[in-house]
Amino acid sequence: MTGEFTSAANADLADYLRIIRRHWLLIFAVTGLCVSLAAGYTKLQAKRYDSVAKVQIPEAVGQSNREQTIADLQTEVQVMKSDEVAQRATKILKDGRSVAQLLSHLKVKTPTEARVLMITYNGKSPDKARDGARAFADAYVGYKTAQANQNIAGQVNALQPAIDSLSKQLALTQAALDNERPDSVAARSLNVTIGRLTTNLAQSQAQQDTLRSQRIDGCRVLSPATLPTKTAGSGLLTNLAIGLLGGIVLGLIITFTRDRLDEQVREAADLQQVLSVPNLGSIPILPNRHRKRDTLLVTLHAPAGPHADAFRRLRSAVLLMMRANSAKIVAITSANAGEGKSTVAANLAVTLAQAGNTVCLVSADVRRPTVDQFFQVPDHTGLMDVLDGSVALDDALVQVAGLSLLTSGRPHTTPTDLLQSAAMAKTMTTLRASFDYTVVDTPPILAVADLLVMASMLDVVMFVVSASETTEADITAAEQELRNVGANITGAIMNRSVTSTNRYKSYYRQTPTTRKGARKAARRGRHAPPVIQQSVGRQNP
Repeated sequence: MTGEFTSAANADLADYLRIIRRHWLLIFAVTGLCVSLAAGYTKLQAKRYDSVAKVQIPEAVGQSNREQTIADLQTEVQVMKSDEVAQRATKILKDGRSVAQLLSHLKVKTPTEARVLMITYNGKSPDKARDGARAFADAYVGYKTAQANQNIAGQVNALQPAIDSLSKQLALTQAALDNERPDSVAARSLNVTIGRLTTNLAQSQAQQDTLRSQRIDGCRVLSPATLPTKTAGSGLLTNLAIGLLGGIVLGLIITFTRDRLDEQVREAADLQQVLSVPNLGSIPILPNRHRKRDTLLVTLHAPAGPHADAFRRLRSAVLLMMRANSAKIVAITSANAGEGKSTVAANLAVTLAQAGNTVCLVSADVRRPTVDQFFQVPDHTGLMDVLDGSVALDDALVQVAGLSLLTSGRPHTTPTDLLQSAAMAKTMTTLRASFDYTVVDTPPILAVADLLVMASMLDVVMFVVSASETTEADITAAEQELRNVGANITGAIMNRSVTSTNRYKSYYRQTPTTRKGARKAARRGRHAPPVIQQSVGRQNP
């Protein structure tokens, strides 16, 4: 179970890395945009100035442990930020700003366990910054002093009722003593009481005097605010870091969202997930893709180049697949037109012939016979003529480029009927017996039903998918139609693969001699007429 979980996790990670590698340019662009916006935002910010004042906090009475000290310091920070202190600051500044406006420019912090408040005020000018810091420092000192005075006044007032009571008792006792004989027992008792009351009254009055004379130690300004000489930190590095991190995150979100919504098959790994068959090869983008048809035959015109090498790699995989399935006839198809199936079929047939095999290439895409244009044999009798009985198979075959070519032949009004006829089955049987391998270029599956009607006559079917052009829905629909008629789909080919193109470019860029030869061969293939020997009629394989 643990091994399965690890494999699944590794697969998911590989998928994520593949998506990131595919869309790295998008992530880079989004990140660059966010960093640029952060830099622009920082530059457009108005200049600000910071002025700092330091205020000492007196020791709290009865405080002993570290936790209490920290709690007391945090309490004083909140006092500094309170509306009461801010209201005192507004009276000092007298500039008409509200309490909320002043507090928005204030920052207060305290060093660890140090009984000091660091008041930082941010202003648009050096004067405003200094005045703001001074105002809050003075307001805090005034608030704490008033609070201490109020506390002392409360204690003094608290003693007054006792003093008044003692004074009253003393007066009453003295009056009673005046009515007694000096040598009486009652007089002696009243004298003792008067002495006690007098002592208590004196003590209470002394406490009041001590409180009134006590020095107020609310707090004091240790370091007054000064005029700042330079602007406050613009936060450029912080904003750039935020822009960088935000850009990466946003780029990843866009990338994975786009990948989730994108139904196009872009890489071999995507194709492997859609089609339940192995990917036999990836063909790079051909340099002459939009030029004349015959220049796409790179296995003849530029055999030393990277594109021909890709088809030779494909040939090795196809041969292993054919031998594993005891197959001799392979159909090359695609979901839609324009995905390069004819190019793959023609070049694959040439490489099979170059390996010493007897090969027949059949142009069964009779409505759009592209293969005929590759070998420059248009308007030749071919498959349709053989199927309607106009010409014998031996007479329709053309020997070209080391292989036998059966062109599409003359157009027919009902080609589908001919392709599912007994004559077609007989033709396939004859080709199977006469050649080592037969490569059949068939029409797109979703366009016409031609391949579906002759699927039972073919040994295996290989699916060509054009990278970034074919959707998953089209591939799934095409595969389902082939499965419904019993077609033996044994492999897929990723055509116009960007990944494969980059790999070949990277390798051939490091081999100057090979690259020069490939360029010369490519130029010969583009500008010189292809040297393709043709002869009509089948030669003994």
